[in-house]
Amino acid sequence: MAFLDNSGDIILDAVLTDLGRKRLAAGRFNIYKFALGDEEINYELWKSTDNRGSAFYDLEILQTPILEAFTSDQSLMKSRLISFSRNDLLYLPILKINNTAADSGNHIPVDTTTNEFAVIADTTTQNVGGHAANLTVPDGYLLGVPGADTANQKTKYIAIDQGVDSTETGRTTVTPMDPDLLESAFIVKCDNRLLRIATAAGANGVLQQRTPQYIDDDYCASYYFVQGQVGEAIRPSPQEPNAGEHRKRSDLAPGSTDSEKITLANQEEIFQGSLGRTLQIAPTVRSELSTSDSLFEELGETDATDITYRGAKIDSHYKINTTITVQGLTTGYSIDIPIKIIKGIDFATL
Repeated sequence: MAFLDNSGDIILDAVLTDLGRKRLAAGRFNIYKFALGDEEINYELWKSTDNRGSAFYDLEILQTPILEAFTSDQSLMKSRLISFSRNDLLYLPILKINNTAADSGNHIPVDTTTNEFAVIADTTTQNVGGHAANLTVPDGYLLGVPGADTANQKTKYIAIDQGVDSTETGRTTVTPMDPDLLESAFIVKCDNRLLRIATAAGANGVLQQRTPQYIDDDYCASYYFVQGQVGEAIRPSPQEPNAGEHRKRSDLAPGSTDSEKITLANQEEIFQGSLGRTLQIAPTVRSELSTSDSLFEELGETDATDITYRGAKIDSHYKINTTITVQGLTTGYSIDIPIKIIKGIDFATL
């Protein structure tokens, strides 16, 4: 790995991914589609005050060293360039993890102390070795074994909301999102050695395991979720028909000017501007993580930090850190969700 020096001529560095080399060797390599990205560009380096003239405004950006090309297609291209035919766009929506109580507690907010989600790998850890004193699961924790605790975990999921993260446009949470900016599909990527992706079918539905559409040679599994797909992975925006109760303020009429209701709506949403659609996903662990410690020993580590969980204590545990990547196909925006898979070793009462 190295940096390319762009201080002189602009350099084009291209390599084939492992899959590309495989297809080239088989005589089936053909470029019919490509994407552009600006992952390493810092637009704050644009200097419109440079007294040498406009030709120098972007000079520092053009001369920024960039990483040489990777053979892994998962290392870059997280910020893809897109084109819109409209010339009146003053904003674009983004994605955020919903950490509010806006959907009646069915989703799990992130653990604010670690800024990550913890996925419990087996029922022994979920019951804290038999010491669990209550059913209350702290924020940021998900049971990664489907069906093991249906009374407490059957509708728990991570909610990724789409919305406009600005109030400068004059838009509020009751201003409808432009229809052509609504995400109609998402790609969710995770390490197939560790995780599976499930969805919660409706407000009272059990978790439904999904099948990845593609697994690459780096064990990265890609799941495609489309609006209207069985399982209701993508929920409509509050201002769309049949929005349901996935957000408490979905009863506010589009264009409402009731300042008291708008203030309340703003308190219950992760965004302050127009609201888009919501993706609901639940990561579950591979059965090997529940039944064996080998992957924890190979890919993870042992942590002796005490964890207070369900009225008891996990004294020491295995953990593996990984991420889930979510990308909207309409805007190309993506986020990485930090995941920590936990399997308890020693347990105790408080």
